Amino acid sequence: MRLALLVHAASSATAPLDARTLEARLGDPDAGFLVVSMPAHDDIGLGIPRALSGTRAGAALLVHVGAEIARGPTGAVELVGAAQSVRFDELRAAMVSVAPSEALLVVDGVHRGCGSEEDPFESLEIAAAVARAMAPATSGIATLVVLRRPHAEPFAPLWLEAMAAAAQASEGTATLSATYEALREDERVHQRVTALAFTEGARDLVLLRPAPPPRAAFASMPDADETFAEANRLLEEGKLDAVLDAQKRVLLLVGDDAGR
Repeated sequence: MRLALLVHAASSATAPLDARTLEARLGDPDAGFLVVSMPAHDDIGLGIPRALSGTRAGAALLVHVGAEIARGPTGAVELVGAAQSVRFDELRAAMVSVAPSEALLVVDGVHRGCGSEEDPFESLEIAAAVARAMAPATSGIATLVVLRRPHAEPFAPLWLEAMAAAAQASEGTATLSATYEALREDERVHQRVTALAFTEGARDLVLLRPAPPPRAAFASMPDADETFAEANRLLEEGKLDAVLDAQKRVLLLVGDDAGR
């Protein structure tokens, strides 16, 4: 099972567009994720653990969060919810609790202090704090953290384009590490975000893989239908040899269709 939980809080101005863009792509056959979207008005402090609670152990898990990031009363970095915020160590605990076979947290974060003249390194400090809180060495969770200024252009389309580029370069397979390298090489990413940080997890999650070929369909075989009708007519006329010939043609038609 491959589960993608999309969490886009109302504190992110691009939340609706990001959710629609990601939900459509991650559910495609070559991605193969069962996509669950958490409503933007739902409180992320309660909604994320609730959404993960029914996840089957051993699943590949991708959690994508679009929200404002701020420091809480204790100085810890938090995702800002409508009524209740959630710390990243709490998010880590919720993800680890479902015992995923591999896991990735993508944070598309809006931070009001990013790149400000007062603290030009704030975005880098925030990204590093997120990575520390997720403790990838012990949790096994890979993290991809992006920080943007409020009302900056969406990041999700660039992430999906990087996946496609990585897949194109590797016969349809896009791993997380290859996707990150494609992001680093995209000049638009550096113009749009103030921080981009990647930390490896226990496994290099495969984001895209060659889609399986579609199964042969037998619902519509007009040539075979016409030959069946011809065989019935010949049978009524008592032309048994001709009936046998018609039946052989049907078998050949069905066999040809199954081999396509």
